[in-house]
Amino acid sequence: MAEITRSLFAADVLVAEIDPRRVAPSTLLPAEAAQVARAAAKRRREFAAGRLLARRLLGRLGVPEAFELLAGEDRAPIWPAGVVGTISHTSSRAAVAVARAGDVLALGCDLEHDEPLDEGILRRVCDPREREWIASRPLAQRGRLAMLVFSAKEAAYKAQYPLTGKILEFSDLSLDLDPGGTFRAAFQTDVGPWRRGQCLRGRWHRAGGLIATAVTIRPGETGPGALHAAARSKKEGRSGG
Repeated sequence: MAEITRSLFAADVLVAEIDPRRVAPSTLLPAEAAQVARAAAKRRREFAAGRLLARRLLGRLGVPEAFELLAGEDRAPIWPAGVVGTISHTSSRAAVAVARAGDVLALGCDLEHDEPLDEGILRRVCDPREREWIASRPLAQRGRLAMLVFSAKEAAYKAQYPLTGKILEFSDLSLDLDPGGTFRAAFQTDVGPWRRGQCLRGRWHRAGGLIATAVTIRPGETGPGALHAAARSKKEGRSGG
């Protein structure tokens, strides 16, 4: 199975993927299993797939195999000290990415089926500028582009959350997509170390009926330099593609 997310991260980020339908909930460690004991079978398989992949990758970083990757009250994984990570899954693909905290501040990854986003959800996810851009695209592309916007915002939300603890609304970020496989998510309000107008940068990829998006936040990308980068991007005139 080709890894759709590998190209979205630099070499110092470890990535792994699996089909969750091939993972038995019995692979969960005791405390992990207890957290999803009452969940539906599909949810237990997806949870197990993420933990199985995480255990493999964390082992490469020296984390003991017995480490149990539990979810906090906010449902976010509680990664071991010195490690940052992200988990995403659909019914047919689970992906995990991890890195050493000294190299990376935070990671965010999202997987979605490459299909049109429901019109009602589109109006909640996309701001007026994004909707105008989507409406300017060929009719056959619009729904799938909206799904790409949704996924990119999800990846950005996941990346910023460990640093801010803030649950953002979709309107708190405004997205610019580049046809070459990158995107910028500009904050529309002050959030944690970011001021309005600063950007998170990410990558996206389509393959095998899936959309994958990812954001990597590194040291130095949460200060004034991020605002200057956003200003340079606007001067370049880059917009959605």
